[in-house]
Amino acid sequence: MKNLYLTSALALIASPALADITPKELWQSWQETNSAVGMELSAGSQTREGAVLVLRDVSHVMDIGFVHVEQVISQMRLEAMADGTVTVSYDTGVTATVAIDLPDTPTPNITMTGRFENTAGVVSGTADDYVYDFSIGRMQVVGDVTMSEESSLNSVTSTNAITNGLAGSLHFNRSEAGMNIAYSFTLDSVDNSQDATSSFGGSEGNFTQSQRTFAEGYTGEVAIFLPAANPDSTRGSLIPEGFTMNANVGIAHMNITQKTVSPFLNSNIEIGQQDVGASLSIDGQNMAFSTSGQNTFVTAAIPAMGPQPYRVEFANIASALSLPYRLSDVRQDAHFALSLGGVQVSDNIWAQADPENTLSRAPADFAVAADVSATLLLDWTNIEAVKAWDSAPALLHKIVLETFQIGFENAQLSGAGDVAFSNETDVPTPNGGALSFAFTGIPALLEKLGGLPLVDPAIIAQANGMLGIFTTDSEDGTRVSDIAFGPEGEVTVNGQRVR
Repeated sequence: MKNLYLTSALALIASPALADITPKELWQSWQETNSAVGMELSAGSQTREGAVLVLRDVSHVMDIGFVHVEQVISQMRLEAMADGTVTVSYDTGVTATVAIDLPDTPTPNITMTGRFENTAGVVSGTADDYVYDFSIGRMQVVGDVTMSEESSLNSVTSTNAITNGLAGSLHFNRSEAGMNIAYSFTLDSVDNSQDATSSFGGSEGNFTQSQRTFAEGYTGEVAIFLPAANPDSTRGSLIPEGFTMNANVGIAHMNITQKTVSPFLNSNIEIGQQDVGASLSIDGQNMAFSTSGQNTFVTAAIPAMGPQPYRVEFANIASALSLPYRLSDVRQDAHFALSLGGVQVSDNIWAQADPENTLSRAPADFAVAADVSATLLLDWTNIEAVKAWDSAPALLHKIVLETFQIGFENAQLSGAGDVAFSNETDVPTPNGGALSFAFTGIPALLEKLGGLPLVDPAIIAQANGMLGIFTTDSEDGTRVSDIAFGPEGEVTVNGQRVR
C-alpha cells in the first residue's frame, strides 16, 4: 500500500469525446495538466518512429509540502491509430526517489524501482476532453528506506510490493473554468512485504521487523475539480480556492502480519478486516474523512505477557471526521464520530480478568458523535503559516454532544447535550449549556466488577460513592445526571452547585 504512489505516473497520464487526438497533442496536454497543479512532467528525449511518439526517461516530479518525489519511466510509446485513438505502452522499468525535508528532524532516504507487465492503454477524444482506459496485469516495486546520516537511528527497510490486476478509466475535461478529472478503478490484489533492521546509538543488539500486508478486491472512484490558475487566490496554500474532491475506496479483505524481534520485546501481531471502506472529500472550506470495516480482529502474541495469543474482535467499526481548513470570518463546524460494535476478547484474556465467569462476556458496544463550532485562525494548508504560528489555532465556541453510548454486561450509559465556551482567557471556559446522562444497570455491574481479581475493591467503593453523589433516580428507575454550565463559569449537577 505504501508504495502505490508509483502508479501516480499512470494516473496523471489523464483521461467523452469521439474526435481524433494525436500523440503530440496528448503529450502536451499531460505536461500542461501537471504544470497546472505545480508538478513537472518531462522527457529526456522525444523521437518519432512512424505513427509512434517515443518518450525516453519520462520524469515526473512532485513537491507536496515537506515531501519531494521524483519518478522516471525509462520508455513510453504513444501510437496514433487509424480510428483516431492513441495507444499507450510502457517500458518495464520505473525508478523513484523520495526526499522528506522536516526542520531539525532526521529524515529517511527512499529509493524505489518498479516493473510493469502486461500493460495496455487507449486514449480517445481530444486534447481537452479525453478518456484514458488502461490496465496493468502485474506491477512489482522493490526499494530501500534508510535514515539520514545525522540520525542516532541506523535503519534500513527493504520493501517488495506486488500489484495484480489493475484496470482503470480516467476522464479528463478542461475548460476556461478549470479541469474536471473523474477516475475509477478495480484492483485484484496488493501484496506488500517489508523487512527492517534498526539500531539506536549506544544500544546493544538490533531491532528487526517483518511486515506483510495483503489486500484484495479493491474498487475506487475519484472526482476532482481544479479551478483555473489564479495567482492571487489563497497564495501559499496547498489547496487552491475552488478546488473540490470526492474519493471513495473499498477493499473486500485485508490482512496485516507483523513480527518484531528486539532486545526488549518480541511480538507477533496480526490484523484482519473485511468490507473496508474509506472516503475523503474536500469542498473548498472543509475536509471530511470516514472509514468503516466489518469483522475486524487483532491478535497479539507477546511471550512476556502470558498465554498467547491475545485476540480482540469488532463486529463493525466506523469513524468520521470533518474539519475546516480555510480561514473564515464566520463560525465553522467540525464533526467527529466513532463507533465500535460487537467488541469481544479471547478466552485467555477473560481467564485472567474473570476466572470465575462472573460476567456474561456478551459483546460490548461504544459510540460517540460530537459537533464543534469554532473560528479558525490559521490556514492549515499553508505550510509557511503553520510553521510560523505560535498561538491557539482556533477560537472554540460550542461543543454539541450528539451521541455518547456505552453498552457492557447489560449496563448502559448514554448522554447528550451541548456546552458553550468563552474565549476571554487563553483557555476556553464553559459559560452555558447542559449535558444529560442516563445510567442503567450500573450498580449491578459494579457489584460484579468488585468480585474480579484484577479490580481493587477501593475503586468500586469510590465509583459507588460518585454514583450516589452525581446521579439521582428517575421515575423509570434509571439513574440520571444533569450537568449545567452557567454564564460565569459555575457548574451544577442535578441542581447542586459543584463549582
